[in-house]
Amino acid sequence: YVTGPVTLFGRQHDINIGVNRSAQDYRQSSAYDNSTIGVPLAFPDLFEGNFPRPNFPTTFSTAYASSQNTQTRRETLYGLVRLNLADPLKVMVGGNVTRARSIGFSYGVDTNYENTRFLPFAGATLDLSGSISAYGSYATIFNPQTEIDANGRILDPIRGNNLEAGLKGAWDGGRLNASASLFRTRQDNTAEAAGFGPTPGNPTVLRTIYKGVDARSEGIELEVGGRLADGVQVTGGYTLLRVEDENGAAARRFVPRNTARLNISYSPPVLPALKLGAAAQYQSRIFTPDATIREGGYALLDLLARYEVTSRVSVSANVRNVTNTKYLTALNFAGGYYGAPRTVLGTISVRY
Repeated sequence: YVTGPVTLFGRQHDINIGVNRSAQDYRQSSAYDNSTIGVPLAFPDLFEGNFPRPNFPTTFSTAYASSQNTQTRRETLYGLVRLNLADPLKVMVGGNVTRARSIGFSYGVDTNYENTRFLPFAGATLDLSGSISAYGSYATIFNPQTEIDANGRILDPIRGNNLEAGLKGAWDGGRLNASASLFRTRQDNTAEAAGFGPTPGNPTVLRTIYKGVDARSEGIELEVGGRLADGVQVTGGYTLLRVEDENGAAARRFVPRNTARLNISYSPPVLPALKLGAAAQYQSRIFTPDATIREGGYALLDLLARYEVTSRVSVSANVRNVTNTKYLTALNFAGGYYGAPRTVLGTISVRY
């Protein structure tokens, strides 16, 4: 990338121009032709761990050994101009040209595509006082997908936009920072699991089929961080979210609507080599996409203690999930996984 100042109309502005490129190769092998695959589980077996381990095959048949093989490439040329229109007012305009490509297949369906789009961006900041500033931004969303629908066609790219506005503040020379923002995001055609269907060319083998979901999300986000007292550092945040589909009904219910986090660390002024910390996080209840399974809201607590023995040697102890809360990390698509139980980790670090 290239960045630098430009003088126009007696004021200095900034320009940023650059190029990004990303590449991803994905391969997946399956054994869906085996008789132990696709056996339905009763709910008691599912949640209590009573189902015996299947006799998984050690080799795959040639029909299903390579179920997915995709190569995706993405190149982006971006530019941004930061206009210093007045001492308290800054305006940013720019965008990027993105070219996305994919070749390969997924369960017998080609995942080939090539898309090029221009995505504009605009934003502004306004200093309201020496400590508080207001900001706003607009950005467009474009994200190609490789998921396949029930008709064996690759889903069209995700399209949408994002609007955000808020206030930011810094006090006491930057020791304390806080922000509050409102956001609204529109995303059309986001892939969501919609059950199982036959694989083209191998109808006895089931695959996950997807549908495109149009959703609108809006919410508020609060953040605070800084040094509250000598040796005491605090960071925290809270997010309230609402997600609806095109008909106004709740959508993407596997995303929690309320999340919060709080991190506190303390180093005694008389013993700065010692650091004690605690981290708490909370999320509200979530559901599977079809709302048949619910995970209740839960909170997690982690603790930390570290001591700098010398400038090169330190010892620490971490306790994660102190209350040993049992929870599922996610309920999206067709799976959910239990989070880690209480763990205790001791570490001795030596720096050379």
